[in-house]
Amino acid sequence: MAKQTVLLTGASGSMGSEALKSVMETGKFKALVLLRKKPSNEKLKKELEQRYGDGVEVVFGDISNPGDCVKVVERSDYIINCAAIIPPASDHNPQAAEKANYLGVKNLVQAIEASKDADEKKFVNIGSIAEYGNRFFPAHWGRVGDPLVSSPYDFYAVTKIKGERCVVESGIKHWVSLRQSGILYDDVLFNNMNDGLMFHTCWNTFIEWATARDSGRLIRNLILLDSQGKLPSS
Repeated sequence: MAKQTVLLTGASGSMGSEALKSVMETGKFKALVLLRKKPSNEKLKKELEQRYGDGVEVVFGDISNPGDCVKVVERSDYIINCAAIIPPASDHNPQAAEKANYLGVKNLVQAIEASKDADEKKFVNIGSIAEYGNRFFPAHWGRVGDPLVSSPYDFYAVTKIKGERCVVESGIKHWVSLRQSGILYDDVLFNNMNDGLMFHTCWNTFIEWATARDSGRLIRNLILLDSQGKLPSS
Protein backbone atom coordinates (compact mmCIF):
# COMPACT_ATOMS: atom_id res chain seq x y z
CA MET A 1 0.00 0.00 0.00
CA ALA A 2 1.41 3.38 -1.03
CA LYS A 3 2.26 5.79 1.75
CA GLN A 4 0.07 8.84 2.14
CA THR A 5 1.68 12.22 1.52
CA VAL A 6 1.81 14.89 4.20
CA LEU A 7 2.32 18.46 3.02
CA LEU A 8 4.04 20.52 5.70
CA THR A 9 4.53 24.26 5.65
CA GLY A 10 6.71 26.04 8.20
CA ALA A 11 9.14 23.13 8.53
CA SER A 12 11.99 25.52 9.30
CA GLY A 13 10.21 26.75 12.44
CA SER A 14 10.09 25.35 15.96
CA MET A 15 6.77 23.51 15.66
CA GLY A 16 7.07 22.59 11.99
CA SER A 17 10.50 21.03 12.37
CA GLU A 18 9.34 18.87 15.27
CA ALA A 19 6.17 17.93 13.40
CA LEU A 20 8.23 16.74 10.45
CA LYS A 21 10.54 14.75 12.71
CA SER A 22 7.65 13.07 14.54
CA VAL A 23 5.72 12.27 11.37
CA MET A 24 8.77 10.72 9.71
CA GLU A 25 9.50 8.59 12.79
CA THR A 26 6.30 6.64 12.10
CA GLY A 27 7.64 5.33 8.80
CA LYS A 28 4.10 5.47 7.43
CA PHE A 29 4.08 8.74 5.50
CA LYS A 30 5.94 10.61 2.80
CA ALA A 31 6.53 14.30 3.43
CA LEU A 32 6.25 17.15 0.97
CA VAL A 33 7.87 20.23 2.48
CA LEU A 34 7.21 23.73 1.15
CA LEU A 35 10.02 26.16 1.97
CA ARG A 36 10.80 29.69 0.87
CA LYS A 37 13.96 29.82 -1.21
CA LYS A 38 16.75 31.38 0.84
CA PRO A 39 20.25 30.25 1.88
CA SER A 40 19.22 28.81 5.25
CA ASN A 41 16.45 26.77 3.65
CA GLU A 42 18.73 25.53 0.88
CA LYS A 43 20.96 24.19 3.65
CA LEU A 44 17.94 22.67 5.39
CA LYS A 45 16.90 20.99 2.13
CA LYS A 46 20.24 19.20 1.90
CA GLU A 47 20.04 18.14 5.55
CA LEU A 48 16.54 16.71 5.13
CA GLU A 49 17.47 14.84 1.97
CA GLN A 50 20.50 13.33 3.69
CA ARG A 51 18.45 12.31 6.72
CA TYR A 52 15.31 10.96 5.06
CA GLY A 53 16.32 10.22 1.46
CA ASP A 54 13.34 10.04 -0.86
CA GLY A 55 10.98 10.00 2.13
CA VAL A 56 11.02 13.81 2.08
CA GLU A 57 10.71 16.05 -0.95
CA VAL A 58 11.47 19.75 -0.51
CA VAL A 59 9.78 22.19 -2.87
CA PHE A 60 10.77 25.83 -2.89
CA GLY A 61 7.83 28.20 -2.96
CA ASP A 62 5.72 30.51 -0.81
CA ILE A 63 2.23 30.03 0.59
CA SER A 64 1.52 33.67 -0.29
CA ASN A 65 1.72 32.55 -3.94
CA PRO A 66 -1.53 30.81 -4.97
CA GLY A 67 0.19 28.86 -7.75
CA ASP A 68 2.76 27.39 -5.37
CA CYS A 69 -0.04 26.22 -3.09
CA VAL A 70 -1.94 24.53 -5.91
CA LYS A 71 1.12 22.57 -7.04
CA VAL A 72 1.80 21.00 -3.63
CA VAL A 73 -1.78 20.64 -2.37
CA GLU A 74 -2.74 18.62 -5.44
CA ARG A 75 -0.14 15.99 -4.50
CA SER A 76 -1.05 15.74 -0.80
CA ASP A 77 -3.42 13.77 1.41
CA TYR A 78 -2.81 15.78 4.58
CA ILE A 79 -2.03 19.50 4.59
CA ILE A 80 -0.38 20.70 7.82
CA ASN A 81 0.01 24.47 7.96
CA CYS A 82 2.63 25.45 10.53
CA ALA A 83 3.87 28.46 8.55
CA ALA A 84 3.55 31.77 10.38
CA ILE A 85 5.20 35.09 11.07
CA ILE A 86 5.06 35.40 14.86
CA PRO A 87 5.94 38.18 17.33
CA PRO A 88 8.19 40.06 17.47
CA ALA A 89 8.74 39.73 13.70
CA SER A 90 5.04 40.32 13.06
CA ASP A 91 5.23 43.59 15.01
CA HIS A 92 8.14 44.89 12.95
CA ASN A 93 6.87 43.58 9.60
CA PRO A 94 3.06 43.44 9.63
CA GLN A 95 2.96 43.11 5.83
CA ALA A 96 4.84 39.80 6.06
CA ALA A 97 2.50 38.65 8.83
CA GLU A 98 -0.53 39.44 6.68
CA LYS A 99 0.92 37.46 3.76
CA ALA A 100 1.84 34.38 5.79
CA ASN A 101 -0.84 34.22 8.46
CA TYR A 102 -3.86 35.29 6.42
CA LEU A 103 -3.21 35.19 2.67
CA GLY A 104 -1.20 31.98 2.99
CA VAL A 105 -4.07 30.21 4.74
CA LYS A 106 -6.53 31.60 2.21
CA ASN A 107 -4.41 30.27 -0.66
CA LEU A 108 -4.14 26.81 0.90
CA VAL A 109 -7.89 26.71 1.50
CA GLN A 110 -8.67 27.72 -2.07
CA ALA A 111 -6.16 25.20 -3.42
CA ILE A 112 -7.84 22.41 -1.45
CA GLU A 113 -11.32 23.49 -2.54
CA ALA A 114 -10.23 23.54 -6.20
CA SER A 115 -8.47 20.17 -6.14
CA LYS A 116 -10.02 17.21 -7.94
CA ASP A 117 -10.24 15.16 -4.73
CA ALA A 118 -11.06 17.97 -2.33
CA ASP A 119 -13.39 15.86 -0.18
CA GLU A 120 -10.58 13.40 0.56
CA LYS A 121 -7.97 15.92 1.70
CA LYS A 122 -7.47 16.69 5.40
CA PHE A 123 -6.42 20.19 6.49
CA VAL A 124 -4.76 20.97 9.84
CA ASN A 125 -4.33 24.69 10.47
CA ILE A 126 -2.33 26.03 13.39
CA GLY A 127 -4.11 28.92 15.03
CA SER A 128 -3.13 30.66 18.26
CA ILE A 129 -4.44 31.39 21.74
CA ALA A 130 -3.51 34.98 20.88
CA GLU A 131 -6.85 35.04 19.08
CA TYR A 132 -8.54 35.29 22.48
CA GLY A 133 -6.58 38.39 23.53
CA ASN A 134 -5.48 39.04 27.10
CA ARG A 135 -7.40 36.86 29.54
CA PHE A 136 -7.15 37.81 33.20
CA PHE A 137 -8.60 36.06 36.26
CA PRO A 138 -11.37 34.97 36.63
CA ALA A 139 -11.92 34.66 32.85
CA HIS A 140 -8.48 33.25 32.10
CA TRP A 141 -9.60 29.91 30.65
CA GLY A 142 -10.08 30.13 26.89
CA ARG A 143 -12.74 27.86 25.40
CA VAL A 144 -13.86 27.02 21.89
CA GLY A 145 -16.81 29.32 21.27
CA ASP A 146 -15.44 32.21 23.31
CA PRO A 147 -15.31 35.55 21.47
CA LEU A 148 -12.13 36.13 19.49
CA VAL A 149 -10.95 39.60 20.47
CA SER A 150 -7.31 40.37 19.77
CA SER A 151 -5.34 42.49 22.21
CA PRO A 152 -4.74 46.12 21.23
CA TYR A 153 -1.84 46.48 18.77
CA ASP A 154 -1.46 42.69 18.41
CA PHE A 155 -1.51 42.46 14.63
CA TYR A 156 -0.33 38.85 14.81
CA ALA A 157 -3.58 37.88 16.53
CA VAL A 158 -5.61 39.80 13.95
CA THR A 159 -4.00 37.88 11.09
CA LYS A 160 -4.49 34.54 12.84
CA ILE A 161 -8.18 35.30 13.36
CA LYS A 162 -8.58 36.22 9.70
CA GLY A 163 -6.75 33.08 8.60
CA GLU A 164 -8.82 30.82 10.83
CA ARG A 165 -12.01 32.41 9.58
CA CYS A 166 -11.03 31.37 6.05
CA VAL A 167 -10.85 27.78 7.26
CA VAL A 168 -14.09 27.84 9.26
CA GLU A 169 -16.10 29.38 6.43
CA SER A 170 -14.52 27.23 3.72
CA GLY A 171 -16.06 24.33 1.86
CA ILE A 172 -13.37 21.92 3.06
CA LYS A 173 -14.94 18.71 4.33
CA HIS A 174 -12.18 17.62 6.74
CA TRP A 175 -10.43 20.33 8.73
CA VAL A 176 -9.33 21.36 12.19
CA SER A 177 -7.75 24.55 13.50
CA LEU A 178 -5.59 24.08 16.58
CA ARG A 179 -5.19 27.20 18.73
CA GLN A 180 -1.63 26.70 19.84
CA SER A 181 -0.17 28.12 23.03
CA GLY A 182 3.26 29.63 23.35
CA ILE A 183 5.94 27.13 22.29
CA LEU A 184 8.97 26.33 24.40
CA TYR A 185 11.89 25.51 22.14
CA ASP A 186 15.67 25.52 22.42
CA ASP A 187 17.05 29.05 22.90
CA VAL A 188 13.58 30.60 23.22
CA LEU A 189 14.83 33.12 25.79
CA PHE A 190 18.08 33.89 23.98
CA ASN A 191 16.26 34.47 20.69
CA ASN A 192 13.91 37.02 22.24
CA MET A 193 16.30 39.08 24.34
CA ASN A 194 17.06 41.85 21.85
CA ASP A 195 13.47 42.89 21.21
CA GLY A 196 12.26 42.86 24.81
CA LEU A 197 8.96 41.21 23.90
CA MET A 198 9.12 38.89 26.89
CA PHE A 199 8.93 41.89 29.20
CA HIS A 200 5.47 42.80 27.86
CA THR A 201 3.93 40.02 29.96
CA CYS A 202 1.69 41.42 32.70
CA TRP A 203 2.37 40.38 36.29
CA ASN A 204 -1.18 39.13 36.82
CA THR A 205 -1.49 37.13 33.61
CA PHE A 206 -1.65 33.36 33.21
CA ILE A 207 0.86 31.64 30.93
CA GLU A 208 0.34 28.36 29.12
CA TRP A 209 3.20 26.66 27.29
CA ALA A 210 3.63 23.59 25.12
CA THR A 211 7.05 22.29 24.13
CA ALA A 212 8.00 22.11 20.47
CA ARG A 213 8.51 18.36 20.85
CA ASP A 214 5.03 17.76 22.28
CA SER A 215 3.56 19.96 19.56
CA GLY A 216 5.22 17.75 16.97
CA ARG A 217 3.81 14.66 18.66
CA LEU A 218 0.36 16.22 18.52
CA ILE A 219 0.53 16.50 14.73
CA ARG A 220 1.93 12.99 14.38
CA ASN A 221 -0.75 11.41 16.56
CA LEU A 222 -3.52 13.38 14.88
CA ILE A 223 -2.77 12.20 11.36
CA LEU A 224 -1.66 8.73 12.45
CA LEU A 225 -4.90 8.04 14.30
CA ASP A 226 -6.92 9.51 11.44
CA SER A 227 -5.14 7.33 8.88
CA GLN A 228 -6.01 4.31 11.02
CA GLY A 229 -9.67 5.30 11.25
CA LYS A 230 -9.45 5.80 15.01
CA LEU A 231 -10.64 9.40 15.19
CA PRO A 232 -14.35 10.13 15.70
CA SER A 233 -16.10 11.64 12.69
CA SER A 234 -17.18 14.70 14.66
